[in-house]
Parts: sequence; structure tokens; C-alpha cells
Amino acid sequence: MTGDNKRTDISSDGQWHLDKRVPIALILALVLQSTTAVWWAAGLTSQVERNQSMLDDYQANKERVTRLEIYQESILRELKGLRSDLGLILEETKQERRSNNGN
Repeated sequence: MTGDNKRTDISSDGQWHLDKRVPIALILALVLQSTTAVWWAAGLTSQVERNQSMLDDYQANKERVTRLEIYQESILRELKGLRSDLGLILEETKQERRSNNGN
């Protein structure tokens, strides 16, 4: 092989050039593939932003639910205390009725 038969992608002036033997279909396929990759990345970015927004909403709701659960527990404790007090009042009332009926 001699120096005349060697093919280079750099022209004599040092600039890169596209050979006319490159099929237009290959160029279009590369452009289409690049466009598709950009479109996919944009969609992925949009989905990540939507997921982040949903996570922020979830975190806010989680904190709210936690506060409500704590409040609910305090209400249940108070309700148990009221039931206990009511049971004592009813028992005292029954005893008073028995003692009044016995007289």
C-alpha cells in the first residue's frame, strides 16, 4: 500500500470533512437517533420533577398524619379516663340507690 492509497478524514488544510460516500440515510438515522435521545431525556427530566413534587406532597402529608395520630392517641387516653370516671359515677349512683331503697 502506498501513501496515495491511504484515505484520511482530515483534508490537506487540516480540517475535518464529510466524504460524499457517506449515505444520506446514515446521516438521517444519526439525526433521528440524536433527536430521540434528547426527547427521551426531556421526558425523563419532566418525570423526575413530577416525582419530586409528589414526594414533597407526601412528606407534608406524612408530617400532618403523624401529628393527627399523636392527637388521636391523646384523645383516646382522655376518653379512657372519662369512661373510667363515668364507670365510677355509675357505681356510686347504684350504691346510693341501693342504700336509699334499703331505708
